[in-house]
Amino acid sequence: MLSGGRVGRRVAARGASFSRIGNRAGEVPAGLGSGGGAGDAPVRQSAAPPDHPTSTGGVVLPFQRRRVRSKKTRVIAAVTAIVALVAGGAVYLLTKGGGSPPPAAVTLPGPFRVTSVTPASGSTAANGSLPVKVTFSAPPNGRSPRPALTPSVPGTWQIIGDSMVFTPKTAFGPSTKITLSVPAGRSGVRSAGGLILSSPKTAV
Repeated sequence: MLSGGRVGRRVAARGASFSRIGNRAGEVPAGLGSGGGAGDAPVRQSAAPPDHPTSTGGVVLPFQRRRVRSKKTRVIAAVTAIVALVAGGAVYLLTKGGGSPPPAAVTLPGPFRVTSVTPASGSTAANGSLPVKVTFSAPPNGRSPRPALTPSVPGTWQIIGDSMVFTPKTAFGPSTKITLSVPAGRSGVRSAGGLILSSPKTAV
């Protein structure tokens, strides 16, 4: 027979063993979900990092910044192309003589005649490298003979409006006396309308 003290100690030891078994039976394996199924995977919740917002409200994301920069680049390129086009057109007009139109021809009433000569007759300080201009009362015919210059120097005559203009390739020498003769009559200068220069013109 066991004494009362021994019996009490054994009963207490058995009670502690049953308590440990019960605690183990109440534990849930880590692999089981809330439903208790053996195949359910544990639910994990991931929080977004604080440095990377998940919404665009009030925040400019990197791809949005690239889109804004791309729009600005396209606008700058378009403006640059327009400016280059306008500048190129202006240069073309200037180089092709489209900047200023030639002077309009004037037809004066009365007979066909010489109205002025530049440089003026009797000039003593004329520049020998500048053009000589003979202006008529009406535009001259392009097939008319050209005036004659003495002394003769290389150059070209052209009709501009109501004038015949001589541009020297070699300048007249200083203190040179120049004589200009404009032929008249049937073999002389005619107007574009067929009028005959009534009298010759000589300028010194």
